[in-house]
Amino acid sequence: MQNLQMFLTQLWKRRVVQFGALYLGAAWLLIQVVVLIEDTMKLPDWMDQITLVFLAVGFPLALILAWAQETKAPMQAIADPKASFARQEKNASIAVLPFRSLSSNAEHSFLAQGLAEDISSALSQLPQLFVVAHSSARNFEGKTQDIRTVGETLGAAYVVEGSIRRIENQLRISVNLCNTWTAEQIWSKRYDHEIEDFFAVQDDIIADVTGTLTKEVLHTEFRRVKIEHPNSLKAYEYWCRGSEGLDHLDGKNASEQVNWFRKAVELDPNYAHGHAFLAMGLFFNVAYLYSRDPLKDLYEAEKHAEIAMKLDPKDPVVLGLAASLANLKGDLQDAEEFARKAVEKSQSWSMGHATLGYALSHGPDTSEGIDELIRAIEHEPDGAGRPLWSLNLGEAYLLAGEAEKAETVIKDAIDSGLHARWGAWVFLALAKESLGKHEHADQAFATARSHAPAWTLDACFDLLNPSKTSPGYENLKDLMSTLWNRCETASNEATA
Repeated sequence: MQNLQMFLTQLWKRRVVQFGALYLGAAWLLIQVVVLIEDTMKLPDWMDQITLVFLAVGFPLALILAWAQETKAPMQAIADPKASFARQEKNASIAVLPFRSLSSNAEHSFLAQGLAEDISSALSQLPQLFVVAHSSARNFEGKTQDIRTVGETLGAAYVVEGSIRRIENQLRISVNLCNTWTAEQIWSKRYDHEIEDFFAVQDDIIADVTGTLTKEVLHTEFRRVKIEHPNSLKAYEYWCRGSEGLDHLDGKNASEQVNWFRKAVELDPNYAHGHAFLAMGLFFNVAYLYSRDPLKDLYEAEKHAEIAMKLDPKDPVVLGLAASLANLKGDLQDAEEFARKAVEKSQSWSMGHATLGYALSHGPDTSEGIDELIRAIEHEPDGAGRPLWSLNLGEAYLLAGEAEKAETVIKDAIDSGLHARWGAWVFLALAKESLGKHEHADQAFATARSHAPAWTLDACFDLLNPSKTSPGYENLKDLMSTLWNRCETASNEATA
């Protein structure tokens, strides 16, 4: 019964029902026309019969074509960020490259990185702009490449680049705005400020860049842009150091990155982004199994997320983080509410799309959730969240009954950094089991067991708990039981 419900859902989603109804209506009209012409022109009686036969043969072919038109490569939208920009025709796409530090002082290097990230974050709050995630733009740090190549790789029509140099007590910041299609430098400016006035430069640059791209943005939307400034440059430097490594976490640097954020909030307890990124770092450490005490880290993450929400409840970064933690606790309704606010504030904030996608994909209708998860990956194809969001997308495809797509994106998640996460292997096993690849499913399930700290059927079912309201939940639960029983039988036979 559950499989029939999923099949009927797929028929409607792929517009097979709608297309079939349209075909029948058009066929009836054509037959009426043929009969009328046959009577008028005294044609043989078999004309309408032949027409009916051709229409009957064509009906199943039309339904097959309607079904097939939805079966495109599942990773195309992920692997080709340009696909997302093609849907953003009315928006200008822009990327902010890492700024270069021309000083020997290491502190200025972090200020350069932080300045570029803040500019990117502020621009993403403007609905007229489609901003490439800064974590993707960071791949060009320290590289000299043709601006056309940069634009093509990132899918950006415009690129902002710049540098910072300290001259005694002055900071000289140079910024360029380039058109990646023509490689033309369409705007450039040099800013000279006292080093104590560093944060004032950010607002000037945002105003100038947006005003150059589209004049009306400056007048109607710039007042919405908000950059939070800490009370000291030192706290900002600590935040920059932590943020730099957050996109490339591994077991060696995970604790170090979190500690930079801790130092930032210790120095400035009212720094909302400091608390938000500290919570985010702790969350990623738990998600990627780098944490030595997951329960303690999750408790601390929730505490700092609550502080960030009290300090700045309208900030998209803070809202996205609150949505992530709500998803983790299974509060999908709260997660959806926070995530929708985050996306509304910043349409280019990938974490907002990811958390909204997770919440929606585990509800009654997974299709909207799938779209949001794809948007998150398109916005940030190389960021720290990419592996986790690919896994979430694979899980959503499983719930929607699209096992082939699920298998592809879950493999990508494992290859991108989740190879030690037992839940990822369980979902890969479910995808392979759905496709009838039983031997490969058993191998993936056995790998999951080797990584699991506590291997029980209930622990496996817990992975599916957030999706209890999804139409595909019971089917996945049955597949899980089948895999478990087969795995246990093989294990008992091996030890007998």
